[in-house]
Amino acid sequence: MIQPGNYDIVIQQNGDFDQTFQLKDSSGTGINLAGSTVEAELWTEGKKAKLADFTVTMIDASIGKFKITLNETQTGNLLQSGYYDVRVTDASNISYYWVRGEATLAVGYTE
Repeated sequence: MIQPGNYDIVIQQNGDFDQTFQLKDSSGTGINLAGSTVEAELWTEGKKAKLADFTVTMIDASIGKFKITLNETQTGNLLQSGYYDVRVTDASNISYYWVRGEATLAVGYTE
């Protein structure tokens, strides 16, 4: 069983957001994500309401590198902070949560 790493993020409201991750094993070697599906969602505390689905873009699957993004329309529709996680489902249909954390909404003032 994998214990997800904790990584808090800050999302600027009304701006594009992206965060790059690289999943590594205990020796520091990138995890091969070829054939895997990566998903990430943002929820309110207690998973009462979904706030957003992140778009996941694979940068280099062979070394476990990908990024999660929200566009400015999505961040503009956010009205509160929440919690997110990243789930990877491998080619054998086995799923693990690798990353989770708090997503703090920072209000953007320039329009």
